[in-house]
Parts: sequence; structure tokens; C-alpha cells
Amino acid sequence: MSTLEASEATVSPRTEDEPMAFTRDELTAGGLCVWVTYVILLLVALTVTMIVASFTAFDRTTFPQSLLALPLVLFMAGFFGGCISFVVMLIGLPLAWLIGRGLQREPLIGIHLLAYTVLGTVVATTAFLLLSATAWGTFLAPASFLGLIIAMPAVVAVPLGWWRNLRRIRRTENPPPPPPAKPRRIDPDAAYEDSL
Repeated sequence: MSTLEASEATVSPRTEDEPMAFTRDELTAGGLCVWVTYVILLLVALTVTMIVASFTAFDRTTFPQSLLALPLVLFMAGFFGGCISFVVMLIGLPLAWLIGRGLQREPLIGIHLLAYTVLGTVVATTAFLLLSATAWGTFLAPASFLGLIIAMPAVVAVPLGWWRNLRRIRRTENPPPPPPAKPRRIDPDAAYEDSL
């Protein structure tokens, strides 16, 4: 059996009783989707923060020079933030599995988004408290703003990554119909020749 035949023979775990059931592969793909979404949102948040901070802290003549550190900061954040968030994703997969199993009979996507938003909020709050307690020693330190920038993308990344993965799964299960055939243009000369 070829790979194509094997993929066509795969049966969906979703039924009428459990419309939101999922497989282990779909769970893993969802976790990876959440992880990539988080890293992208983290880099965007850091970029915007650095641009705004550079623009407000310096005059406009030194603005370009103040952003020279941006590539290094983004590289370091992408590397370390990516590695740490990958471990957090691996730790969070069992929680996502429990939430998914608990909601597999619930067809409303809004309920799922709410549940995964709560999970993202718990992850973000935990990350913020750990960053604040270990790195800066006090919860009210001015550097806690950086902790918020690092933690807040998780609130959005978890439900957004789940939703993107759900869309991908539904597209593969129910591919869009082929586009309608374009009407053939009738060539008047050919029609005349055919009539002879």
C-alpha cells in the first residue's frame, strides 16, 4: 500500500457523538502550531516594543542607531524563547489533551476557544510570576514589563494555534470543491465551419 493510499484510508476520529474528537498526531500538530504562533507573536511584540521605546527614549536623529541591537535581541529571543517555549509546549500537551478530551462532545468552537484562552492565560500568568520572582526579585520591578511582553503572547497563541490547527484539519477532511469549469468560448468561425 502506497503512502497516498494509506492517507486516503485514514478514518477521521470525529463522529456525530464526538464532533471534536482528535488523534495523537492532531494533538502534536496543534502543539507545534501553538509553539510557532507563540514564537512569531513574541518576536512581533519585542520588535514593536523596541521600536516604540527607541522612538520615545531618543530624539529622531538617533532613532536609527538605537535600533542596531534589534537583530541581536530578536535572534536571542527567538532562540532562547523558542527553546523554553518548546519545553513549555511539551509540558502543556497533556493539559491540552485533558481539555480536548473533556470537550470532544462539544461542537461549539467558542467553548473550545474559551477553554484554550484560559489555558493560555494560566501559562502566561505562571510564566510571568516565575520570571518576576526569579529574574528580578520583586513583582513590582520596572523590568516586569519585559516579563509581560514575554508572557502575554501565550494568551493569544494558545487559542489561535488551536484554531489554526482545527482549520487545517477541516480543510484536509473536507477539501473545497473544485472551481466551476469556465464556459467554453465559442469561436464563430469554427461553429460556421462545423455547420458546413
